[in-house]
Amino acid sequence: MFSANENAALRQNKRRVIKYVEETIHEDLLDLGVIVLAMQVSCRAPGCVPLETVLTIIFPPSSEELMSGIPESKNAGTFSAKVLLPMSEITKKDVLHSLPPAFEGGLQTTETLCLRARDVMLAQITSLCTSQDSQHFMAQYLQKCLEEFVGAGFKAPEYGQPFPKSQKIDSTIEKPEEENVISEQGEYFLTQSKDGITNNNVGLNKKGNIVIKRNLDETLNCNDGSKRDGK
Repeated sequence: MFSANENAALRQNKRRVIKYVEETIHEDLLDLGVIVLAMQVSCRAPGCVPLETVLTIIFPPSSEELMSGIPESKNAGTFSAKVLLPMSEITKKDVLHSLPPAFEGGLQTTETLCLRARDVMLAQITSLCTSQDSQHFMAQYLQKCLEEFVGAGFKAPEYGQPFPKSQKIDSTIEKPEEENVISEQGEYFLTQSKDGITNNNVGLNKKGNIVIKRNLDETLNCNDGSKRDGK
């Protein structure tokens, strides 16, 4: 629960944010009865910010759009926008970036939405993957996921689950060496060569062992200092 001081601060920030939104709406529309609401909500969905602010604009009854390009502005519709910040941190610029150009000074476009989604995704990749190889693998995997998302009619799978037609990570995507881990469904077969150990394929042995295979044409050093073919 909020303390009395916190509630007072929240109300003050709410009035400030509502004022920012009202400044983007023509005064004639406000006189007609357009109502602006702001609500701070918590979000626990994956990738969600802890606190975000939902902006709601309620339009009066009208058979025509009161704001050109905003379908919700007719028939007593409701337009909603979201700012991924708590109200205490929201600036006028943040509000403008959350509203389309139909609102006076609105800066949100399809391009800015795409850029925001891109920046969030790239920030997650660089945060979770510390090496260039693992970042390359993650980028390939997410590219495959986006293709499956489109193929599924833009329906996301349940959180943490693959798409219905995907049983595992695409085997055509090359994993970085440091990401090799023992699979619950098999074992990694590694091939030892002069250049080091590389991932060859995943077997079906459920014991989860790592098997190292040496190339037959390599010459190996023996304990007595002699050399013999690796057969």
